[in-house]
Amino acid sequence: MITEKVKLWEDRINNELAERITIEVFTDGTLNFKKLLLGGKSFFPEDIWNTLSDISKSDLKDACNCLLTRSWTPAVMISLRASEDSIRKFYNFKTENDPQKKGWKNILDELSKIQDINKTLLGYLDYIREIRNTAEHPDEIFDQMEAERVFHQVVNMIIVINKELSPRKPLNELSVKELRVLLKNKKLKTSGKKADLIKRLQE
Repeated sequence: MITEKVKLWEDRINNELAERITIEVFTDGTLNFKKLLLGGKSFFPEDIWNTLSDISKSDLKDACNCLLTRSWTPAVMISLRASEDSIRKFYNFKTENDPQKKGWKNILDELSKIQDINKTLLGYLDYIREIRNTAEHPDEIFDQMEAERVFHQVVNMIIVINKELSPRKPLNELSVKELRVLLKNKKLKTSGKKADLIKRLQE
């Protein structure tokens, strides 16, 4: 009796699985496939992930899915798109200007004129911009190693930018423009820091 029930359930399970469409995920890459299965969130500290826009989060999730399914060129395209929001936030933080109608090159050109800009970060952003330009060519195709490298570079870039946006430096080391953006975006964790910021802006 028990044997018959086991056989019945085994047949039902096999029939149900046979009707389902399944995709084998790619597990032999340089990135941790278990983290890719969890999505973009698994590649970021929680405090940085929480600052990302819904669009960036969605793009990073889609990029992970592309990497898992060997869709290398789409993975590059979507990874690069995920970086746009952080770059525009960084531009606004440094200039107080609206970046919406500016191209990537124009943003970098303006940032390069700022005296205290992080030159290493700026060079990194320009390098990723060049990859983005290459990706826009209709005949360009990326392989596994290139797709995984771009995803990793974009993740690192977003982390570095968000550290620049975080008020971890003493307030007296921040420019007036940076202070205004921090106050506007309410990135100060304590009322004491907020009071210090307001006092600095009034000097």
